[in-house]
Amino acid sequence: MNTKMKRIINQHGLTVIELLIAITIIGVVFTLVASFFKVSVEIYDEGHRQTEEQHAVRLATDFVTRELRNATTIEIIDTAPDSGSPEEFYIYVSNNKLVKYVTDTDTETTYTIGDLDDVAYNFAVSGSFLTVEFSSRVEASDPAFELVTEVLLNNISNAPDDSGKYLGYSK
Repeated sequence: MNTKMKRIINQHGLTVIELLIAITIIGVVFTLVASFFKVSVEIYDEGHRQTEEQHAVRLATDFVTRELRNATTIEIIDTAPDSGSPEEFYIYVSNNKLVKYVTDTDTETTYTIGDLDDVAYNFAVSGSFLTVEFSSRVEASDPAFELVTEVLLNNISNAPDDSGKYLGYSK
């Protein structure tokens, strides 16, 4: 056998250049897969946060709806209530929590709306409808999620038109 043929047959391994090329290709593929996975997890987390926020705001509007559907009187004021007549209630948002204030016992029941950075809300009455508007966001950079609910006030036929931040009512 000639010596050139022996050299080809006796080669057992890879050169340093071949190893570097293989490692580089594996590194590039791994980086692409890892980036895709990271972006997928971030998108999932953002969607999950938005879902939780929407759920929390929906629970708050459902609570307001249940409380006010059968109210006999309703008033909207712009300042926090100091006191009121017996069996009078107030609903407002404080520190991103929905608060139900009972005047005769001077107690507050707090309902957490969620882990939100910014909650804007407004109550408005027109005729026999109460409009509850919530606008919130998980983080300041996120777009706002808005939920507007109209509540038919069963026992009030013609309330004066008004809007504000504190909602007083009695049952």
